[in-house]
Amino acid sequence: MSLIAPLTSDGTVPCASCNTPWSIPLLAKFRAAHRLRAEGFAYIDFGDALLINYCPHCDQPAANREVPSWAEPLLN
Repeated sequence: MSLIAPLTSDGTVPCASCNTPWSIPLLAKFRAAHRLRAEGFAYIDFGDALLINYCPHCDQPAANREVPSWAEPLLN
């Protein structure tokens, strides 16, 4: 499982479907604002951890996935 905030984290969490690494600060910001689903994420909220199982990149062909403009500053 890919969970937000493991103790040995590099600051990202991968999407379980396409393995795109997403910034923990970005996901935490959108979780607090209740916008993850609106931005194209499917996830399971465990209260103290989040499993991202689908993200905006999953709709794009692997060869030409683009970073959404709202995520550019925080996607690692």
